[in-house]
Amino acid sequence: MNYLPHASPPPGARVGLSWRALSTVGVLLAVAMLALVLAPGSADATITGDQPPASGDWVVLNDTVVSNEAITIKGDLVMRANLTISDSTIRLMPSSDGADMINVTSGGRLVATDTLITSGTGSAFGFLVTGEMELEGVIVQHPYHGIRVETDDDVLIANTTIRDPVDTAILLDGADGTVLRNVMVRADDFHPRMSSS
Repeated sequence: MNYLPHASPPPGARVGLSWRALSTVGVLLAVAMLALVLAPGSADATITGDQPPASGDWVVLNDTVVSNEAITIKGDLVMRANLTISDSTIRLMPSSDGADMINVTSGGRLVATDTLITSGTGSAFGFLVTGEMELEGVIVQHPYHGIRVETDDDVLIANTTIRDPVDTAILLDGADGTVLRNVMVRADDFHPRMSSS
């Protein structure tokens, strides 16, 4: 069989891309990577189940799963069914301390992992649990009177940080089913106190 001879550059010839071409390719790659990082949402960002409204309370009546989302709630977040949140940011917009709140009702359940729950204003939001809850690797930032657990249902708060709570970080009232594991409180003007009844 006859093959075409392999063509190779003549001796001393330059092969490859110029510095200008390499610089252009590098800049284009950097811009593409920056666009991916700064793009709102992600290709795998999803909400299945009850969708959050543009404004007003988000009442979860059906099992709902949120993944890789940034959600702003201009009202209360009320769980009357299961809400599972992972790798997301939940931002409440209270007009004054305690004006908006997270409310895990009896019969409702919140499971959050690797998520930031925060206020988008200078005011703190309420956080009341009378149902079931699991927080794992969560940051709860600026809760008003902390996370209040008023149930003997199963509640787990683990590997979680409570930042800048107003007055109290965690309040347990009749919370026999609550387990706290590796919970940190971070605030400049917070002074720990414990009481029991």
